[in-house]
Amino acid sequence: MKNINLREYYPSIYPNDFYITVSDDIAEVFRKSENTEKAYYKKKKRNKAYYSLDADPSLESHILGSEPSPMVLYEQKHLRMTLYQAMEHLSEKQYRRLSAHLFQRMSISEIAHAEGISKASIQDSIEQALRTISKILVANSYI
Repeated sequence: MKNINLREYYPSIYPNDFYITVSDDIAEVFRKSENTEKAYYKKKKRNKAYYSLDADPSLESHILGSEPSPMVLYEQKHLRMTLYQAMEHLSEKQYRRLSAHLFQRMSISEIAHAEGISKASIQDSIEQALRTISKILVANSYI
C-alpha cells in the first residue's frame, strides 16, 4: 500500500494536499501514466514540436478557438481535389494498392499476402503510383 497526494494529479480539484492510500497496482498505474506523460513532453521538446504529435493538424487550432481562414480551407480543398484527380490517372491495381497502403494503413506484406503476389511487385506498383501522382502535382505547381 502506498500513499499518494491527489493534489499532484488533480490540482484543479484538490487545491490542498489530500493523501489517500492505494494498492501497489494503482500506484503503479499512476507512476506509468506520469512517466508516459514526461516522455511525451520530452519528445515534443526534442522535435521542437509545440503541437500534438499524434493528432489531426487542425485539432489543436480548433480547441484553441482559432479556425483556419477561408483561404486556407479553400487551398486544402483544392489540393485534396487535385490529389483525387491525380489518383484517377492510376491503373486500377495501383489505385487499390496505394489506397490500401496510405488510407487503410496496410503494410506492403499485408497487401502482398491479400493479393497473393510478391512484396516486390506491390512495392514497385506503389512507387510507380507515387511517381505518377508526383508528376501530376508538379504539373499543377503543388510541389
